Amino acid sequence: MLYFPKIARKYICNLIVDLKKVKQNFNKFKTIYIGGGTPSSLSISLLENLLKYASTLLLKNGEFTFEANLDSLTEEKLKILKKYGVNRLSIGIETSSNKYLSLMNREYDFDINKKMELVKKYFTNFNLDLIYGLPNETLLEVKKDLEFILNFKPKHISIYALEVNPNSKFYIDGIKEEKDEILRKQYDFVVNFLKKNGYNRYEVSNFALKGYKSRHNINYWKDNEYVAIGTSSSGFIDNIRYVNSSSISDYIKGKRNKETEIITKTSDKTYYILTNLRLEEGFKLSDYKRKINEDFYLSRYPDVAKAVKNKEFENGYHHYIQCGKKEGRQPVPPIPSNFIEGDYLELNPDVAKAVKNKQFVSGAHHYMIYGWKDNRKVCKDDSSAALKEKIMKLEGKIAKAKDALK
Repeated sequence: MLYFPKIARKYICNLIVDLKKVKQNFNKFKTIYIGGGTPSSLSISLLENLLKYASTLLLKNGEFTFEANLDSLTEEKLKILKKYGVNRLSIGIETSSNKYLSLMNREYDFDINKKMELVKKYFTNFNLDLIYGLPNETLLEVKKDLEFILNFKPKHISIYALEVNPNSKFYIDGIKEEKDEILRKQYDFVVNFLKKNGYNRYEVSNFALKGYKSRHNINYWKDNEYVAIGTSSSGFIDNIRYVNSSSISDYIKGKRNKETEIITKTSDKTYYILTNLRLEEGFKLSDYKRKINEDFYLSRYPDVAKAVKNKEFENGYHHYIQCGKKEGRQPVPPIPSNFIEGDYLELNPDVAKAVKNKQFVSGAHHYMIYGWKDNRKVCKDDSSAALKEKIMKLEGKIAKAKDALK
């Protein structure tokens, strides 16, 4: 790894200037993430200067993540990280295979097991990165990588498919990305393997033990605001998305060139949906309405919106979604009932109270479809007695059919 002390010193000095500006203009943050590749390669003095200022921006009990490479991580640096409140590490393991490490120019000249034991001496909360989709990689090799990192008992695991960017060494060497069907098989294998070992996928590339999701990353995927300083970093503040210049030479000269994008309502909706749908839980319709200030469903079906405006529904438009055609009205494509219920109850506290008090035999969905009657659910011919009678008749028919076959 190339490291130029003079450039590093000038870079950190400029970074601290920006940190001071952030402190003047913002309240303290819930999370801080120091990344950008290899901040662990900084000298002891520069690392301490950086952390000294960065740590003053964090709220009490906030998440403070530091990205590190094992080859540049020493016990002295681990002590400094601990001293200034870093409580989470993100470490790039990438692969356990010497063949692939050599391909990536990342051969280790140290015992990785001993280095990880040193890490665990100071930190229990750490993420390990893994790359899959390496050239001609087999499922067996993917499994070996997973077993290797699980030995270290990380709280969090991130997996990424190999990307071959133009002008990179892989690109120049003629290495290509694997085919989609191979990547899909490997990804599915990773998801199932990690799930069996207690790591739940909460985002497309991120898996965690219970209680150890990355709060910093979730903030991105929830489409919330965040401040970014330093080269190539991206931020989102006051309805403006920005990417800082990738030029270190410009940065150390005090130039802060940024590419900016002013967010319109249309782009805001796009970003919200694209980011939130990376999450396993997706998003609530009520959260979408609060953020975008429009109803997710009605904005896509103007005929229903018009009917709602004209107060054509006795029980609200959820009734219409569930029942379809009524009094000459045409049904609209339904959305999953389990997606509706949480939002429906949030927007209708009287129904939520009734559900809590167990006034419905089969939950709130009945109310969406049929409305109130005697403060209880009415199932028409699907009441428990009628349903039992249906089942008995069906079982009788089955029995007769079996007898006929004898």
